[in-house]
Amino acid sequence: MRVENGMGLFLRGLIAAVLLFVSTGAGAQEAASPPVPAAAPNDAAAASATAPSGGTIRGVVKSGAVPLPGVAVTATNTLTGKKYSTSTDVTGAYAMAIPRNGRYVVRAELAAFASETLEALINAAGENGGKPEQTADFTLQLASRVQQAGEPFQLFFTPAEIAAELAAFRGIEDLGSPEMNARYFAGRRDSLKLRGAAGRLLCAWLLGDSD
Repeated sequence: MRVENGMGLFLRGLIAAVLLFVSTGAGAQEAASPPVPAAAPNDAAAASATAPSGGTIRGVVKSGAVPLPGVAVTATNTLTGKKYSTSTDVTGAYAMAIPRNGRYVVRAELAAFASETLEALINAAGENGGKPEQTADFTLQLASRVQQAGEPFQLFFTPAEIAAELAAFRGIEDLGSPEMNARYFAGRRDSLKLRGAAGRLLCAWLLGDSD
């Protein structure tokens, strides 16, 4: 009986030791496992998502000193081709919300008037020469007046470096602003003229051997 009691105590002690060891080991594993940190947000993506973009294009459309209501005004992104539109109110004013940064061609159109275009650079952060708010004012003219006056005389300027090439020609005519005003601009009803040294035209031609 003493042996059985002793063996019983020994077995109970052994079982208690095993249970204690298993319990202690599991606790150690749980303590050794560090908590999983939450995924850090992508700073670049977050900055891009929160970066300001877009702005407003506003202005007034007139004919002389008279405001023009109902003028169709469009702004087209020169890179993507995305177009935004609005129209002027009774005071000739308009305002257009532009959601994206970029360069825009602003166009004003009204029946019986010649359309006009301007450029506006929108940048919400005021970078690269852009602004979050740009002003584009228009002064439209009647289409009949524009057709009557005609298109402005266009000149194609020849660089000074080409003068040496003209030496092969026997006839050369060098016209400055006064000569071109007398030849091409005299009698214009819109009084359009070249001022100062604004223009120069070089003409060259080949002559026959008998000339």
